[in-house]
Amino acid sequence: MNVELLYSLKDIQGLDEQGKAKRRDPHAMPDPFSLSSILRATGDFVNRKGRFLLGSSRDHHVLVLYETPEGLRKMEEYQQSWFYDFWVAMYLKRKEKASVPTV
Repeated sequence: MNVELLYSLKDIQGLDEQGKAKRRDPHAMPDPFSLSSILRATGDFVNRKGRFLLGSSRDHHVLVLYETPEGLRKMEEYQQSWFYDFWVAMYLKRKEKASVPTV
């Protein structure tokens, strides 16, 4: 049985807000395999390459379709473990930025 889930930007923002509301300990390590974490890492990665158009996840793989700045559409497939490593780097960068005192 194949299941496809399509999320609009509004849906993703709503899921993000729900996730933030559920977090009780701001210092706890978030789940890197949660839907919001996978979407955040995938979105951040693809935004560096161009404009995100479509994403799909199946059998521990993430398939992304994006448009380059030149207007070309590209489709690429990655293992979820690769996005885990990317997510960890994003998490550490956010944590480091949050620990820097503001003047």
